[in-house]
Amino acid sequence: MRGLSPVLLTSRLHRIGETGSVESITIDVLSVSAAVQLLTEQVPTRASLSDSEWKELAAWVGYLPLALILLHAAFLSGTLVPTTMLDRARSGASTTRELDAAMDALRYSVPAGQLRGISEAFLASYECLSSESRLAAQILAQGASTLLPEAVIDALGNVLISPEVRTMLVAHSVITPTRGTSSIFGVMHGVLADFLRGQADSRGEGKEDALRMARALIRLYESLPADRPTNWSTLGAAAPHAEMVAQRLGPQNNDALLLRVLLGEWQGEVGKYAIARDLFADILTAAESTLGPDDPLTLRCRYNLARQTGKAGNPTGALLMFEALVPDMTRAMGSEARTTFRSRAGLGFWSGEYGQFSRATNIFAPLLTEMEAVLGSEDGDVEAVRANLASWSAQASGDITPALQLYTSLLVERTQRLGPNHPRTFTAHNELAYWTGKSGDFTGAVRILEDLLPRMEEVLPADHPLTERTRSLLEGARSRL
Repeated sequence: MRGLSPVLLTSRLHRIGETGSVESITIDVLSVSAAVQLLTEQVPTRASLSDSEWKELAAWVGYLPLALILLHAAFLSGTLVPTTMLDRARSGASTTRELDAAMDALRYSVPAGQLRGISEAFLASYECLSSESRLAAQILAQGASTLLPEAVIDALGNVLISPEVRTMLVAHSVITPTRGTSSIFGVMHGVLADFLRGQADSRGEGKEDALRMARALIRLYESLPADRPTNWSTLGAAAPHAEMVAQRLGPQNNDALLLRVLLGEWQGEVGKYAIARDLFADILTAAESTLGPDDPLTLRCRYNLARQTGKAGNPTGALLMFEALVPDMTRAMGSEARTTFRSRAGLGFWSGEYGQFSRATNIFAPLLTEMEAVLGSEDGDVEAVRANLASWSAQASGDITPALQLYTSLLVERTQRLGPNHPRTFTAHNELAYWTGKSGDFTGAVRILEDLLPRMEEVLPADHPLTERTRSLLEGARSRL
């Protein structure tokens, strides 16, 4: 094999080349148990770390045999202490730099043939790549050392990563392909990524590489609707890369802010409400100081923060946030902007959730009229407002017939428009079951929910709040039979 990771050649070849031979080391990764065994074999200070800490240290160097050999020899000779190295690993230090430090500590205490200068070796192999492949590798190194979806490569485009470049990255082991998963391009080892970022930074190209990666990820998240479960696996695989590149760009960078907003919206859609809430709270601070209070992205953060605050279990907090947001959104974006309509709908919804049924009805009634005039009666947001008006009107008046009729027809409409396995279709199912039970037909409610729950469990994560609500409704309806 040849390429960036498999072959390690250094300027110290004369120390091992006296016999006329050059050693070639293939870099694969070990299993967790094999990595720990290699790292700890006959180490006198084995007991200084727990099993989980040894696993953490092995994971830090990506279960890379060469890295493990270097650390093991250092621990065996006593020139490096396991607890100190674990502390340095947890501090976020560069793995390449730390491994070179281990090599230097061992230079005069172990046979020269067991050591290679990692940075020098990577540089020699890196220079064998084409200029286009070097650039592509540097851009991909801005992400995380996790599975890299094909969708991210596609979002970067053929100009940056052509089919020829893809082939070279795999052939030279810059990217290790995965088997049996066509949606995943592969994974870049963390040590390689450290080296590649260092090369880019040394030429002043690091920030531009990070921006290119960030903008590709933004295109990906904006092109795949986060409310569709069919997109969740791709968006989830891209999430660690988005988090990492946003971190590299810093909290004040505009592209990083937008990317983090998109991440938060995806987290909310998959039901991670508390995580999304905390993320938006953090983003909002940076957005207000960087963009100003009236910037559309700042207002978008406020909307999402209020929404996720309520979904995470704090309806009072959500209501207060929406009360403050609506006038600011109206002033900055205009009364007929979709974002303003959605903010008013949020105010109505959380008023109802807070128990203010009449207030919710009085918010949704004029809002529906205005939205139909601007967006049309078939718009998805208009449909949602119509459903909310029916629900809160029924709660306020006690007349459930209009709500029951609306959700019966809404379920048909959403199934046809969004498909039977869309979360909004599931919500319509749940609401129809709820109002069916409220009408006294608990047998009908159980029938609806028993048909719904297996499909939800197949499509959604087991702990998704929508699934949990369906289980709760089913349990309640069964108890009334």
